[in-house]
Amino acid sequence: MKLMERYGQPIEGYEGTCSIRLEEGENRLDTRGYFEAAHFPSGRISVRFIPTHLFNGTKVESSADANCTLTFSGDAVGGWHLNPGGQILFSRNNWLLAPMAVQPTELNFGTQYLEARRRGMSKDGYTEARFLISNFLWHDSARDDPEPINLEVRGFRIVVSPVVDYQKIAQRLISGHGVEPTAQVCIESPLKRRGASNDISKLLTNLIDAGRMVVGKRGIRRESLPLAEFRDCMDDLSCVFRVITGNRVDWYYGEVTEESTGNVVERIHKYAESMAYSNTIRYRPIGSNRQSLIPKLDITTLAPTLFEETPNPVDRSALRVLINQFTNACDETSYMESRGLLASTLTELIVAKYSEAVSFSEYIEENEFKRDVLPELRQAVRGTCLPQDVKDHIGNQIQGVFRNSFRSRLRRLAGDLGLPLDSQAIHRIVSTRDSLVHRGTYCSEPEDGGWHSDYQFITWVNLIAICRLLGYEGELPEYRDGPYLET
Repeated sequence: MKLMERYGQPIEGYEGTCSIRLEEGENRLDTRGYFEAAHFPSGRISVRFIPTHLFNGTKVESSADANCTLTFSGDAVGGWHLNPGGQILFSRNNWLLAPMAVQPTELNFGTQYLEARRRGMSKDGYTEARFLISNFLWHDSARDDPEPINLEVRGFRIVVSPVVDYQKIAQRLISGHGVEPTAQVCIESPLKRRGASNDISKLLTNLIDAGRMVVGKRGIRRESLPLAEFRDCMDDLSCVFRVITGNRVDWYYGEVTEESTGNVVERIHKYAESMAYSNTIRYRPIGSNRQSLIPKLDITTLAPTLFEETPNPVDRSALRVLINQFTNACDETSYMESRGLLASTLTELIVAKYSEAVSFSEYIEENEFKRDVLPELRQAVRGTCLPQDVKDHIGNQIQGVFRNSFRSRLRRLAGDLGLPLDSQAIHRIVSTRDSLVHRGTYCSEPEDGGWHSDYQFITWVNLIAICRLLGYEGELPEYRDGPYLET
């Protein structure tokens, strides 16, 4: 099936013969057989395997903490060679029992990536790759043909274009499952010229964009990179798109073609992490009569920040976790209290990550506190006339007072990052968090609409904090209270 097959069908299906090895330490099991593999619109990758040969090798023991490795190599009908990549999930019990089965046993496993390469292709690098992404919406989503987005990050030249019937698909996202493709991303590799510095490469790129220089057989050429390099670039872009939209934007299909023939020679399928589009925090209004309440983020400024090492102390792996939590908190499908708790928990996580990075988590070192201070505090509590159960409760509570309070750490974060949060705003964040954690409800009454306002305010705080942690120095969106927060 082709890249743009109609929604509702697998993006691509494969079948053929393969060999499989299961390894656990020095033990292994080997076998051969038939397989079927499919990549569904949900983003799920499914592989079904039926062995035709008995398992051979040393016995693999069943152990809850065993570290098993599964390798798969198959030739598919149609001349493709397949390999899984990343994390592979499978049922250990099925594999352990398979060697003892009298009849062929059907085995199933899932994989993070499924890489397909046309048999006989020896080329290891490409200058361009294309990917399909879901849940990405333009700022002006009322147009059927929004303008493509052009980005330049880490030397990669990137163009994000809407798919055919983009507007119809965008309107279906609210009631869909967040897996229908909304955009295609074309990524060109960095320019390559012997002895050229980065500044010269940027100048060459500008000249090419302006039509004053052509990339020819003897002229400036782009680097030949393996598909995995483009995949890593697309992973970073997905994180940027999630911040921009508030949705779990993800890619789930990529391909490269042979320059001389235009035929697809290598594909990569991904187990997508998409989820339903969020229409509570509407970062891209869909209807033609809807307008954004606050300025949009500049994606051309935000995108390069994740690719480069930011001056802020929170590392990129931690930032990706925060971004994923941000999109989870924007999901409308859960209760308002659950969403508020997710948003408040994310605020605490952001504050904790930053405080730990700048050594502001504790105002006194933990070991010193437990050795010199805690015994004195407990002695003082025991000397009071309070009931014993109250003394025990206080004794438990004071064990963590060596840490800086959430309020003081939040104030430090806001000051260091230049967030527009005054004392009243910080009090609102802390009060909302405390009420959700301890009472299971918001501070405001549901009748006056305060729940939505509190939730949107906390989500806005998370958004601007993540932007600054990413290194974004552009104008931050301002918070405006309303029935919906549209940025």
